[in-house]
Amino acid sequence: MKRLLVTLVIFAGFLVVPFIIAQAQGPLEFDHMQIDIWPEYDQPATLIIYKITLPASTTMPAQVSLRIPKAVGLPASVAMQDVDGLLYNLTYTATTEGDWVKISFTAPSPTLQIEYYDPGLVKNGASRSYQYTWPGDYKVNDMVIRIQQPINATQMTILPTQGLSSVGNDGLTYFGNDVGAVAVGTTFTFKISYNKPDDKLSASSITVQSPTPINSTSQSGSGELFQGLNMVMIVAIAGVVLIGGGVTWFFLQRRSQDEPVRRRHAAFDDSPLKSSVKASAGGAVYCHQCGKRAAAEDVFCRGCGARLHS
Repeated sequence: MKRLLVTLVIFAGFLVVPFIIAQAQGPLEFDHMQIDIWPEYDQPATLIIYKITLPASTTMPAQVSLRIPKAVGLPASVAMQDVDGLLYNLTYTATTEGDWVKISFTAPSPTLQIEYYDPGLVKNGASRSYQYTWPGDYKVNDMVIRIQQPINATQMTILPTQGLSSVGNDGLTYFGNDVGAVAVGTTFTFKISYNKPDDKLSASSITVQSPTPINSTSQSGSGELFQGLNMVMIVAIAGVVLIGGGVTWFFLQRRSQDEPVRRRHAAFDDSPLKSSVKASAGGAVYCHQCGKRAAAEDVFCRGCGARLHS
């Protein structure tokens, strides 16, 4: 019984301690976050890419919820980066909250990537404009905004700050803005405008690998199942095995202690091959069952308990 109780206490510790630690850590925050804003990249909309790194002290898996504009509908992908460097889709839930859709999921890894296409790009002839708003869902220790200039675009203007420009390996121009630390609840907006004489998409002129190598056989609005065992599932399975083994051990021990010890006796056999008493030439009496010598006054064998017959 004591062993069973110890087993249950250990298992309960595995389940409770992580939650206690998580509560002690306080609200989730992002250590680093890069927001990529790519107008007219591979769709006639604006591709938004969140690249998130959680602090090393975060207890995994972590629960994450981020809002995206309601006009987006569902994200293109919600993924984590595994130890092999590849991205794996995660399952998520989507709930509407006013002008936003809240995307909630469990993150088994501290490196995350979320992508969606915002249809808010406004076209007026050759003039284009787009406005991005950060909803302030989390505290971010280090935030970077990186805006891609569409192919054949000119007169690129970014407010409140243009940032530094550089040419990427894909030949496109990028404008970088180091926002720095952002407190939870703090919102801000970037307004982008440029001229573009055609509807050519930037991805059509790029021959390098897609920027979002999601390792999955298919995609759907509700996301894909995480390929691999979730730590929560591993703990749950181990707990079931421990409890089942402990209960089985307890009942087996209880049964072995309560069951009386029974002496086994051979059935009476009146075959002429066996006699009830075997006497030696000297008149000594021996048990026909076990062969042990008995005293003349014995009624039962002192060795096996069989009845002696005179």
